[in-house]
Amino acid sequence: MKYNKAVFITFSQGTSSATVNITVPILVKKIHCKSMAYITSAPPLSGDAVYGFVISDLTQNSPLGIYYRDSTYPYSPGNDIEFEYQNPQPVQGTYTFSLIDFTGAPLLATTGGDSLGMILEFNTE
Repeated sequence: MKYNKAVFITFSQGTSSATVNITVPILVKKIHCKSMAYITSAPPLSGDAVYGFVISDLTQNSPLGIYYRDSTYPYSPGNDIEFEYQNPQPVQGTYTFSLIDFTGAPLLATTGGDSLGMILEFNTE
């Protein structure tokens, strides 16, 4: 059985983490990040600072995907990342999502209201 959920997260200026409540009506064995987009009103960035990873305690701090931090030039890197629990788990509660760079250092939201949207697919097997 599959259950798709759109997850929207807003990051306050100067923060790299935010929490969101997620409730899934099935026991979850696999989480599949199908799509991800990031919106900011910051000026254009350049170099490696444009890209970042999203990690979460939902997936034991494994990456959920790569995002592009510059809304001036729309770009959605392909995300097709799966995470699998050893045993099916309930997904019900508040989870923390963090933005990090390629070295694992926090990436701070550039303006108040930076937003991340994801489509997550939860699977029973």
